[in-house]
Order: sequence, then C-alpha cells, then structure tokens
Amino acid sequence: MGQFITKPCNVKDVVPGMTVGKPVLGNNGRVLLSEGIILSQRIIEQITNWGLQQIDIQEINQSVVDHVQELEECARQTRENYENSLDKLKIYFEQTRRYKKLAVASMWELAHTLIGQLTNTRGIISFLLMLERKDDYTLHHSLNVSILAGVLGKWLGVTGQDLEDLILSGLMHDTGKALVDINILNKPDKLSKKELEVMRYHPILGYELLRDNQELSEAIRLGVLQHHERMDGSGYPLKLSGGQIHYFAKIIAIIDIYDAMTSDRVYKSKVDPFSVIETLNSEMFGKIDAEFCAVFLQNISNYLTGKFMRLHDGRVAEVVYFDSVSHSRPVVRTEDNEFIDLNRNKDIRIDEVIDV
Repeated sequence: MGQFITKPCNVKDVVPGMTVGKPVLGNNGRVLLSEGIILSQRIIEQITNWGLQQIDIQEINQSVVDHVQELEECARQTRENYENSLDKLKIYFEQTRRYKKLAVASMWELAHTLIGQLTNTRGIISFLLMLERKDDYTLHHSLNVSILAGVLGKWLGVTGQDLEDLILSGLMHDTGKALVDINILNKPDKLSKKELEVMRYHPILGYELLRDNQELSEAIRLGVLQHHERMDGSGYPLKLSGGQIHYFAKIIAIIDIYDAMTSDRVYKSKVDPFSVIETLNSEMFGKIDAEFCAVFLQNISNYLTGKFMRLHDGRVAEVVYFDSVSHSRPVVRTEDNEFIDLNRNKDIRIDEVIDV
C-alpha cells in the first residue's frame, strides 16, 4: 500500500500547494517540471502559458489515511482501556490492604473485560514497552503480567476457560503484596534479611486471600502461590521443583521476570528487552520452564525484528535477523548500511530500543 497515488487533473482545477505526481514534459520531451514539485501560483500560470490541459497530481492514498486513523484510534482505545484497568485495580488493592479481603468478583470482571481486550490488542507489547508508568510499580506490574500471561498463553495454545483463568491468575499473582508493610514494599534500598523474608511470604498471603473462594479454579490459586518457584527447587516459598509446579505458575514466572526487568522500580532502572532476553536465555535451563521460555523468546524475537535501537556508540541500527540460538544478540543494519552480527561483536552493546 503506497503512501501516495497519482491522479490526472485538469490544469484549470489545479491550485497552489498541490504536488506534481509525474514529470511534466514539453513537446520536445524535455522535463518542464520534475515529480515532487509543489505548485505555486506562478508555476500554475506558467503551466497555463505552456498550453497544457492536464497534469498528474500526487495525492495521499486514502487507504493510507484510513489505516493511520485506524492505528491512532486503536492506540487511543488501548491507552483508555489500560488507564481504566489501572484505576480499578488501584481501588481493589486499596480495599484489600484496608479490609484484608480481596474483591475477587471485581477482579474477575476486570480480567474478562478490559484486560481481555488488551490481551487481544494489536501492538500491545509495543505499548507496554513504551508506556510511561506512574509511581505504583505493583499495580502496573500486576496489570502487565496479566496481559502478557494471556499473550504467552495464546502462543502456547491455551484457549477458552483455561486462558481466562490464566489472565486472572496473572492479575492476582501479587495481591499478597497488598498485605505487606508499605515501607518494605516501597523501600528504595536493598532489603534486609528479615525484610526479604517478609517480602518472600507474599505468594502465601495471596493464596490465603483466594483459598476459601470456591468459584476460583485451583489452577488460579496455584499460579498465585507458585509463581516464584523454580524448576531446580531454588525458588520460594515452598521450594517446589519441576513437575510439582503448575503450568500457570511456569507461564507467570517468565512474564514476571520480563516485565520486572523492563520496568522502572524504586531500586532499579529498567533495561532494554534484549538484556531481558539474555537473562531469560540463561535462566531457561534449570530455573524456568525451557519449553515455555523458548516459545516466548522466539515470538519476542520475531516481534523485535525490524525495530530500531541505539548502539552504545550512538549509531542507530535496525534489527534484521536473529539466529536460532542467540535471541539477545541479533544481526543489525546501521544507518550507513553496515551489517553487524552482535553475536560475533561482543564489544558492541545495545543501549536502548528507540522504535518498538
């Protein structure tokens, strides 16, 4: 779909500001006006004096205009849905902190309406990466994990009620933090050993908030309880391993790491998605589910292909290719058309993604 189309126009209908769509030729074949010339009143008078009856004018392709307007409307609706979800989630977390009880029915409705729409929104990964987040990390993180758990779930073939339950489990995975001392939760410095123990208890607190609700599937509760468990048994709070961990928790664990690293927190700045991919690459053998992680990395790599980044030396480069092994060090093309395999040029670093 070209951005512009060329249409013939009678000279008497030509007005200043129009653009020449094709070269205007004289009787001897000489170019009188080049393509791309913006017409002024003087040039129009000159065309009339040449005795021309018709010239080709360049116009914006209406289908392109419609497509741009569609994208703009989609972006507006996405931001509105996200902000509305965040506002609702803030109320639910505040109610949980105050009354020590989770508004499960309200969370369920949120997960299956606004968040369900966000999960199916075109460009949602781009939106979340570029989002300027407000102060409350836990709220943004809970919402993002819910959305991205649904995205990864679909990539893995999860459908129907299971997918809806996975989205809800992702939304509630950190609800236990609503019962953690706010001073610990928002501490900008490294947590003490005792504070770390308190923080690591939040999956149990979240599970206890859900335990007596008979309307929730056990899968939802286990996703909340086990999302910090690791395949080798090094996680918490129960030191589970391998097959003891529910697949909801395995999916949420991957998304939890990804979103935490691509977010600004009180004690740590966000990193670029390529660094996150590198971390997940190193974690996927032993720590997190290798099969699920491989699907996530492949899809994220596909998504990042064609995006632009800034290298540490200031050059802008486009991602053109990922090999099947290294998802964090792609082949890129610089502004001066130099192709660089970052996997073979370890001294060249990626500073930031500037177009997602």
